[in-house]
Amino acid sequence: MVTAHVFGIRGGACDSGAEALEILTRHRFDLVVLNVFMEPVGGLKVLQSIKKLWPRTLVEIMTGLGTIDLAVEAMKMGADEFVTKPFRIKEFTAQVAHFIDQRKPRSHPLARRLDEFVREHSGQPDLSLRVLTGRFQVSERYVCRLFRDELKTTFRSRLRRHRLVRAQELLSSTQLPVREVAEMCGFTHQKRLSEAFMREERVTPRWFRQLSGSD
Repeated sequence: MVTAHVFGIRGGACDSGAEALEILTRHRFDLVVLNVFMEPVGGLKVLQSIKKLWPRTLVEIMTGLGTIDLAVEAMKMGADEFVTKPFRIKEFTAQVAHFIDQRKPRSHPLARRLDEFVREHSGQPDLSLRVLTGRFQVSERYVCRLFRDELKTTFRSRLRRHRLVRAQELLSSTQLPVREVAEMCGFTHQKRLSEAFMREERVTPRWFRQLSGSD
């Protein structure tokens, strides 16, 4: 399962190419993932329209056929990437994350360092704003401002996001018990992990694991 919540962004899904075209005439998206074979409007037709309406929108085409001719045609029409089904969820999400990162404005150097520190140490249950400010010798007020202005979030929300992403990776790629996953990701209790999943993904950790195909 791949959802926009995994990347901390807003997104949506359409049931047909026609519905996609209707929405795309009114709203611009940073990234659009298209299935080639849709009715009554195919993915390549939607791709063509996107590139006319929003030239800077990134488009990834996916198909179960994966023919070279189709890939070449899609790339000539402006597709930024081509993926063949079935694909590994982990590889696909990494690819999408790379696309999204390309669209992110470059943040303040210290903000990036703070965020990287939080990501690397998110497995520590005692990681706090005080620990972070002590490590970088800056005030809590300044750190909070950097998170708000540069990363568009709060320290607590960013820490929870890093922990949740790590938990998703472990649930998708290992058979570790949910309790152990929670502990490894810095959650003080399995219940806290479940609450984070329900808040962000609207599913339980076990259900997420089933949907990701690791069971």
